[in-house]
Amino acid sequence: MQTSLPCKDQDKHQISQTRYSRSPSSRQDFLQHQSNSQSDPSQVEYRNAMWNFLSAALRGHKEAQYRLGTGYLNGELGLPKNFSLAEFWLKKSADQGYSPANTALQKSYEEIVFS
Repeated sequence: MQTSLPCKDQDKHQISQTRYSRSPSSRQDFLQHQSNSQSDPSQVEYRNAMWNFLSAALRGHKEAQYRLGTGYLNGELGLPKNFSLAEFWLKKSADQGYSPANTALQKSYEEIVFS
């Protein structure tokens, strides 16, 4: 036997499910916003962006892995230049078929940034 919630409680449940669900499109929107932002964000915004990219990258999001890789490669997002970590994240992204990551890796290899 299935019980249903009273109308008011059911509405609250739907709202909470909608509010707290993290869909791939919302992550895509975040990544698109971060990638296209032309303003100079504060340190807090850099830190938030870096943590959001890291969180998505650890879950296997190839664009987030690419953004972390380029962040380490160029010293962006408040990250220090670290060629080992740049190579690690760019390889993970390229292994998933993300062509900008493969391009960045090839360019870096040609410039002998990675050994």
